[in-house]
Amino acid sequence: MDYVTTDLTVLAEYATFTSKNEMDEKIYDYIARLQADEQPDSVIEVLRFFGRSSLRLLGVSFAKYQTIAENVGVSKRTVIRVVKKLEEYGFIDKLPTVKKWRGNSRKKSVNVIRILVTRQGDTAIEDGESTPQEHSEQIEETEPSNSNHIQKHILDTGKTLKNSIPTSIYEVMSPFFNVEELYELVGVLYRSKASIDRSIHVEDHEAFAEAFLSCIRRYKEGQVRNLNNYLYASWRKVSRGIYLRQMADVY
Repeated sequence: MDYVTTDLTVLAEYATFTSKNEMDEKIYDYIARLQADEQPDSVIEVLRFFGRSSLRLLGVSFAKYQTIAENVGVSKRTVIRVVKKLEEYGFIDKLPTVKKWRGNSRKKSVNVIRILVTRQGDTAIEDGESTPQEHSEQIEETEPSNSNHIQKHILDTGKTLKNSIPTSIYEVMSPFFNVEELYELVGVLYRSKASIDRSIHVEDHEAFAEAFLSCIRRYKEGQVRNLNNYLYASWRKVSRGIYLRQMADVY
């Protein structure tokens, strides 16, 4: 196995993004996929942590497993399992490193985690697709201003979110929030549901959308201070009601 030294000059070559916005958009895409697959909250929160800890070298995190565990609120063993899961998805990879130790000797150091721009196993350029240079030229021709380019990314991200969550939830929530806020609230929804029964399908129960509208009404009336916490509690109550009814049907 090849190792690299934990030197910023060397590791700078392994940065995977050129801007924070680019990195954030990719993380949002990956989170949408994880939520669609109903992966545990720990998987999503560890991925979020990698994003927060990858600002010095964009897309490259140096955090130790124990540090990640303490920040996310899970065990070190859980972090190790989550990292393996994210590797299986192809969202990240690990770069083993060494550091200088007593002269010219080397000592194994922390694993560097990289958030990947393209999922491992995916082909960067398929038949009929343009090369990066050709794609750049197409953007210049069709998008004369930087604001148009930014708007395109926002629309693309919104489409990813729309396609990854139940239509009924997207339609009821999207008039009130932008794309980034929607990602956060969808995470709240899935965490609240998973705390009761992960097998509950949101799209099968209108009560989730009804609870959301009730929370929004109370929030606008000034009866709710922390909307996310209130939504979590409300959706958790809905999930518990569904769970109890399902159990009653079984017995």
